[in-house]
Amino acid sequence: MNDIPATSYRTLDQAPNAISMVKPAELLEVEESLPLKLADRRAINTLILNAWNEIDQPEREHRISKRELHGPAATASDAKRIDGTLSRLQSCKLKLLVQRDGKPYRKSINLLRSYSLPQDHSGQVLYQFEPEMIDLFRHSTHWGRLQKKVMLRFRSKYALALYEMIEKRRGLKYKNRDRFEVDELRRLIGVPDGKLIAYKTFKQKAMNPAFKEVSGLSDFVVQYVEIKKGKKVTHIDVSWWAKTEDDLIDTEIELNRPHNGRAERLSNKVVEIKPRSTLELAFE
Repeated sequence: MNDIPATSYRTLDQAPNAISMVKPAELLEVEESLPLKLADRRAINTLILNAWNEIDQPEREHRISKRELHGPAATASDAKRIDGTLSRLQSCKLKLLVQRDGKPYRKSINLLRSYSLPQDHSGQVLYQFEPEMIDLFRHSTHWGRLQKKVMLRFRSKYALALYEMIEKRRGLKYKNRDRFEVDELRRLIGVPDGKLIAYKTFKQKAMNPAFKEVSGLSDFVVQYVEIKKGKKVTHIDVSWWAKTEDDLIDTEIELNRPHNGRAERLSNKVVEIKPRSTLELAFE
Protein backbone atom coordinates (compact mmCIF):
# COMPACT_ATOMS: atom_id res chain seq x y z
CA MET A 1 0.00 0.00 0.00
CA ASN A 2 2.60 2.55 -1.03
CA ASP A 3 1.02 4.04 -4.13
CA ILE A 4 -2.29 5.77 -4.67
CA PRO A 5 -4.46 3.54 -6.91
CA ALA A 6 -4.55 4.63 -10.54
CA THR A 7 -8.30 4.93 -10.80
CA SER A 8 -10.83 7.76 -11.00
CA TYR A 9 -13.01 5.91 -8.53
CA ARG A 10 -11.18 6.96 -5.41
CA THR A 11 -13.15 7.67 -2.27
CA LEU A 12 -11.41 11.02 -1.86
CA ASP A 13 -12.60 12.09 -5.31
CA GLN A 14 -16.17 12.04 -3.99
CA ALA A 15 -17.44 15.31 -2.54
CA PRO A 16 -19.62 15.84 0.51
CA ASN A 17 -22.63 18.07 -0.01
CA ALA A 18 -25.21 19.96 2.01
CA ILE A 19 -27.14 16.82 2.98
CA SER A 20 -24.58 14.00 3.04
CA MET A 21 -21.00 13.07 3.81
CA VAL A 22 -18.73 10.46 2.26
CA LYS A 23 -17.08 7.73 4.33
CA PRO A 24 -14.70 4.96 3.17
CA ALA A 25 -16.40 1.57 3.06
CA GLU A 26 -13.61 0.19 5.24
CA LEU A 27 -14.86 2.40 8.11
CA LEU A 28 -18.55 1.65 7.63
CA GLU A 29 -18.29 -1.76 9.27
CA VAL A 30 -15.88 -1.90 12.20
CA GLU A 31 -15.42 -3.60 15.54
CA GLU A 32 -14.41 -1.56 18.57
CA SER A 33 -11.66 -2.54 21.02
CA LEU A 34 -13.48 -0.59 23.74
CA PRO A 35 -17.12 0.51 23.98
CA LEU A 36 -17.91 3.74 22.15
CA LYS A 37 -20.96 5.88 22.84
CA LEU A 38 -23.38 7.30 20.30
CA ALA A 39 -21.69 10.69 20.69
CA ASP A 40 -18.32 9.06 19.95
CA ARG A 41 -19.54 7.46 16.73
CA ARG A 42 -21.08 10.75 15.64
CA ALA A 43 -17.82 12.52 16.46
CA ILE A 44 -15.87 10.18 14.18
CA ASN A 45 -18.04 11.24 11.26
CA THR A 46 -17.88 14.92 12.21
CA LEU A 47 -14.08 14.85 12.37
CA ILE A 48 -13.85 13.09 9.00
CA LEU A 49 -16.29 15.48 7.33
CA ASN A 50 -14.55 18.55 8.76
CA ALA A 51 -11.14 17.43 7.48
CA TRP A 52 -12.27 15.96 4.17
CA ASN A 53 -10.56 18.34 1.75
CA GLU A 54 -7.18 17.91 3.46
CA ILE A 55 -7.58 14.52 5.11
CA ASP A 56 -4.93 12.84 2.94
CA GLN A 57 -2.16 15.26 3.92
CA PRO A 58 0.43 13.71 6.28
CA GLU A 59 1.10 15.55 9.54
CA ARG A 60 -1.85 17.86 8.87
CA GLU A 61 -3.41 19.30 12.03
CA HIS A 62 -7.10 20.02 11.58
CA ARG A 63 -9.27 22.51 13.44
CA ILE A 64 -12.90 22.26 14.46
CA SER A 65 -15.02 24.32 16.81
CA LYS A 66 -16.26 22.75 20.03
CA ARG A 67 -19.77 23.75 19.01
CA GLU A 68 -19.52 21.89 15.68
CA LEU A 69 -18.00 18.82 17.30
CA HIS A 70 -20.48 18.56 20.16
CA GLY A 71 -23.53 19.94 18.39
CA PRO A 72 -25.54 23.19 18.51
CA ALA A 73 -26.53 22.62 22.15
CA ALA A 74 -22.91 22.64 23.33
CA THR A 75 -22.04 24.77 26.39
CA ALA A 76 -18.86 25.61 28.25
CA SER A 77 -19.51 22.74 30.65
CA ASP A 78 -19.36 20.27 27.74
CA ALA A 79 -15.56 20.57 27.48
CA LYS A 80 -15.19 17.49 29.68
CA ARG A 81 -17.55 15.52 27.44
CA ILE A 82 -15.55 16.50 24.37
CA ASP A 83 -12.33 15.52 26.13
CA GLY A 84 -13.90 12.18 27.07
CA THR A 85 -15.06 11.55 23.50
CA LEU A 86 -11.69 12.38 21.94
CA SER A 87 -9.85 10.37 24.59
CA ARG A 88 -11.96 7.29 23.81
CA LEU A 89 -11.43 7.77 20.08
CA GLN A 90 -7.69 8.02 20.59
CA SER A 91 -7.59 4.92 22.79
CA CYS A 92 -10.00 2.76 20.79
CA LYS A 93 -8.67 0.51 18.07
CA LEU A 94 -11.00 -0.03 15.14
CA LYS A 95 -10.87 -3.49 13.60
CA LEU A 96 -11.79 -3.37 9.92
CA LEU A 97 -11.56 -5.42 6.74
CA VAL A 98 -8.94 -4.40 4.19
CA GLN A 99 -7.50 -5.93 1.03
CA ARG A 100 -3.79 -6.75 0.87
CA ASP A 101 -2.31 -8.48 -2.17
CA GLY A 102 -5.81 -9.43 -3.28
CA LYS A 103 -6.65 -11.10 0.03
CA PRO A 104 -8.93 -9.97 2.86
CA TYR A 105 -7.33 -9.06 6.18
CA ARG A 106 -8.81 -7.76 9.43
CA LYS A 107 -6.69 -4.82 10.45
CA SER A 108 -6.50 -3.06 13.82
CA ILE A 109 -5.96 0.68 13.54
CA ASN A 110 -6.17 3.80 15.69
CA LEU A 111 -8.18 6.80 14.52
CA LEU A 112 -6.55 9.79 16.24
CA ARG A 113 -2.84 10.47 16.67
CA SER A 114 -3.36 13.48 18.93
CA TYR A 115 -5.78 16.19 19.94
CA SER A 116 -5.53 19.51 21.78
CA LEU A 117 -8.30 21.27 23.67
CA PRO A 118 -8.28 25.07 24.11
CA GLN A 119 -7.83 26.38 27.63
CA ASP A 120 -9.34 29.75 26.75
CA HIS A 121 -12.63 30.66 25.09
CA SER A 122 -11.42 30.31 21.49
CA GLY A 123 -13.40 27.10 21.10
CA GLN A 124 -11.04 25.61 18.49
CA VAL A 125 -10.14 21.92 18.92
CA LEU A 126 -7.00 20.68 17.14
CA TYR A 127 -6.59 17.07 16.02
CA GLN A 128 -4.47 14.80 13.85
CA PHE A 129 -5.31 11.44 12.30
CA GLU A 130 -3.00 8.48 12.65
CA PRO A 131 -0.68 7.99 9.61
CA GLU A 132 -2.23 4.57 8.91
CA MET A 133 -5.68 6.14 8.93
CA ILE A 134 -4.53 8.77 6.45
CA ASP A 135 -3.11 5.98 4.30
CA LEU A 136 -6.49 4.24 4.40
CA PHE A 137 -8.22 7.35 3.09
CA ARG A 138 -5.64 7.77 0.33
CA HIS A 139 -6.13 4.23 -0.96
CA SER A 140 -9.84 3.63 -0.44
CA THR A 141 -11.84 3.01 -3.62
CA HIS A 142 -15.22 2.11 -2.09
CA TRP A 143 -17.44 4.36 -0.04
CA GLY A 144 -20.89 5.08 1.29
CA ARG A 145 -22.90 8.28 1.65
CA LEU A 146 -24.36 9.06 5.05
CA GLN A 147 -27.25 11.49 5.43
CA LYS A 148 -26.36 14.13 8.02
CA LYS A 149 -29.89 14.64 9.30
CA VAL A 150 -30.46 10.91 9.67
CA MET A 151 -27.25 10.41 11.68
CA LEU A 152 -28.22 13.19 14.09
CA ARG A 153 -31.70 11.76 14.72
CA PHE A 154 -30.63 8.32 15.92
CA ARG A 155 -30.98 7.77 19.65
CA SER A 156 -29.07 4.49 19.70
CA LYS A 157 -25.46 3.83 18.76
CA TYR A 158 -26.62 0.43 17.55
CA ALA A 159 -28.87 2.14 15.00
CA LEU A 160 -26.04 4.33 13.71
CA ALA A 161 -23.78 1.29 13.33
CA LEU A 162 -26.49 -0.67 11.50
CA TYR A 163 -27.23 2.31 9.25
CA GLU A 164 -23.57 2.51 8.21
CA MET A 165 -23.41 -1.24 7.60
CA ILE A 166 -26.35 -1.05 5.17
CA GLU A 167 -24.99 2.06 3.46
CA LYS A 168 -21.85 0.05 2.76
CA ARG A 169 -23.94 -2.57 0.92
CA ARG A 170 -26.85 -0.74 -0.66
CA GLY A 171 -24.93 0.18 -3.81
CA LEU A 172 -24.53 -3.49 -4.74
CA LYS A 173 -26.57 -4.17 -7.88
CA TYR A 174 -27.46 -7.82 -7.39
CA LYS A 175 -27.56 -8.13 -3.64
CA ASN A 176 -29.99 -6.93 -1.00
CA ARG A 177 -29.43 -9.53 1.71
CA ASP A 178 -26.51 -10.56 3.89
CA ARG A 179 -26.09 -13.18 6.59
CA PHE A 180 -24.33 -12.70 9.92
CA GLU A 181 -23.58 -14.97 12.81
CA VAL A 182 -25.33 -13.67 15.91
CA ASP A 183 -22.07 -12.91 17.72
CA GLU A 184 -20.69 -11.25 14.60
CA LEU A 185 -23.68 -8.94 14.33
CA ARG A 186 -23.43 -8.19 18.05
CA ARG A 187 -19.82 -7.04 17.61
CA LEU A 188 -20.45 -5.05 14.45
CA ILE A 189 -23.24 -2.94 15.92
CA GLY A 190 -21.10 -2.20 18.95
CA VAL A 191 -22.42 -4.31 21.82
CA PRO A 192 -19.68 -4.29 24.51
CA ASP A 193 -18.06 -7.57 25.50
CA GLY A 194 -19.96 -9.27 28.28
CA LYS A 195 -23.15 -7.29 27.67
CA LEU A 196 -26.51 -8.51 26.29
CA ILE A 197 -25.15 -12.06 26.20
CA ALA A 198 -28.55 -13.79 26.08
CA TYR A 199 -29.94 -13.64 22.56
CA LYS A 200 -33.39 -12.60 23.82
CA THR A 201 -31.85 -9.62 25.62
CA PHE A 202 -29.67 -8.68 22.64
CA LYS A 203 -32.73 -8.80 20.40
CA GLN A 204 -34.86 -6.70 22.75
CA LYS A 205 -32.30 -4.10 23.84
CA ALA A 206 -30.14 -3.65 20.75
CA MET A 207 -31.29 -5.35 17.57
CA ASN A 208 -34.99 -4.50 17.44
CA PRO A 209 -34.55 -0.81 18.43
CA ALA A 210 -31.78 -0.43 15.84
CA PHE A 211 -33.80 -1.97 13.01
CA LYS A 212 -36.84 0.16 13.88
CA GLU A 213 -34.85 3.40 13.98
CA VAL A 214 -33.04 2.72 10.71
CA SER A 215 -36.26 1.72 8.94
CA GLY A 216 -38.10 4.69 10.41
CA LEU A 217 -35.53 7.43 9.76
CA SER A 218 -33.49 6.44 6.70
CA ASP A 219 -34.49 6.23 3.04
CA PHE A 220 -34.52 2.43 3.02
CA VAL A 221 -36.27 -0.36 4.92
CA VAL A 222 -34.20 -2.96 6.74
CA GLN A 223 -35.56 -6.23 8.14
CA TYR A 224 -34.19 -9.48 9.45
CA VAL A 225 -34.93 -13.19 9.58
CA GLU A 226 -33.70 -15.45 12.36
CA ILE A 227 -31.97 -18.62 11.17
CA LYS A 228 -32.22 -21.46 13.68
CA LYS A 229 -30.37 -24.67 14.25
CA GLY A 230 -32.80 -26.64 16.35
CA LYS A 231 -34.17 -24.14 18.86
CA LYS A 232 -31.11 -21.89 18.86
CA VAL A 233 -30.83 -18.79 16.67
CA THR A 234 -27.40 -19.06 15.04
CA HIS A 235 -27.56 -16.51 12.20
CA ILE A 236 -29.43 -13.37 11.19
CA ASP A 237 -30.39 -12.74 7.58
CA VAL A 238 -30.53 -8.97 7.04
CA SER A 239 -32.29 -7.55 3.98
CA TRP A 240 -32.82 -3.99 2.76
CA TRP A 241 -34.63 -2.13 -0.02
CA ALA A 242 -35.40 1.43 -1.06
CA LYS A 243 -38.55 3.10 0.23
CA THR A 244 -41.47 4.16 -1.94
CA GLU A 245 -42.15 7.84 -2.56
CA ASP A 246 -45.02 7.81 -0.05
CA ASP A 247 -42.80 6.19 2.58
CA LEU A 248 -40.11 8.80 1.95
CA ILE A 249 -42.62 11.56 2.65
CA ASP A 250 -43.55 9.91 5.94
CA THR A 251 -39.88 9.55 6.80
CA GLU A 252 -39.18 13.23 6.16
CA ILE A 253 -42.08 14.16 8.42
CA GLU A 254 -40.70 11.94 11.17
CA LEU A 255 -37.20 13.38 10.80
CA ASN A 256 -38.60 16.85 11.44
CA ARG A 257 -40.60 15.85 14.49
CA PRO A 258 -39.18 15.95 18.06
CA HIS A 259 -37.75 12.68 19.32
CA ASN A 260 -40.23 12.56 22.21
CA GLY A 261 -42.67 9.78 21.42
CA ARG A 262 -40.64 8.51 18.46
CA ALA A 263 -40.13 5.04 19.92
CA GLU A 264 -43.89 4.61 20.13
CA ARG A 265 -44.43 5.98 16.63
CA LEU A 266 -41.88 3.56 15.21
CA SER A 267 -43.07 0.60 17.28
CA ASN A 268 -45.31 -0.64 14.48
CA LYS A 269 -42.37 -0.95 12.08
CA VAL A 270 -41.97 -4.56 11.00
CA VAL A 271 -38.36 -5.61 11.53
CA GLU A 272 -38.63 -9.38 11.78
CA ILE A 273 -40.27 -12.04 9.67
CA LYS A 274 -40.84 -15.71 10.38
CA PRO A 275 -37.73 -17.61 11.52
CA ARG A 276 -36.43 -20.39 9.29
CA SER A 277 -34.61 -23.51 10.32
CA THR A 278 -31.51 -24.86 8.63
CA LEU A 279 -33.65 -27.75 7.35
CA GLU A 280 -36.03 -25.32 5.61
CA LEU A 281 -33.11 -23.41 4.09
CA ALA A 282 -31.71 -26.61 2.62
CA PHE A 283 -34.74 -26.85 0.31
CA GLU A 284 -34.53 -23.28 -1.03
